[in-house]
Amino acid sequence: EILTIYAELLDGIWQRIIPTLGRMTVVAIVERALRVSARQHRILLHVVVTRDNGIDLGPVREHTLVIPRDELHGAFKDLIVNIVDLLVMLTGDLLVRHVVADIDTGDSTR
Repeated sequence: EILTIYAELLDGIWQRIIPTLGRMTVVAIVERALRVSARQHRILLHVVVTRDNGIDLGPVREHTLVIPRDELHGAFKDLIVNIVDLLVMLTGDLLVRHVVADIDTGDSTR
């Protein structure tokens, strides 16, 4: 099922960025991405994000019978793109500096 796939993907993203950015920051990032994505994909209004439980797609399941599969896929794809965009905006400069430093020193093992 499409929700299971996206739930696992979103959980993986959540688990990987929590240690670096902290729970409150990740909640804020995901909530912001949800607000932006929900402008076009109203189904995303049913996604629940909490500091302790992460991203819960359970409430979305109740509404999937009336949403075409392609529309559901598009909504979650848009959400993930918006999460990644926010992460790039927050960390892009830091990552660019590390890449430049690695190139300058010839060290690509960092």
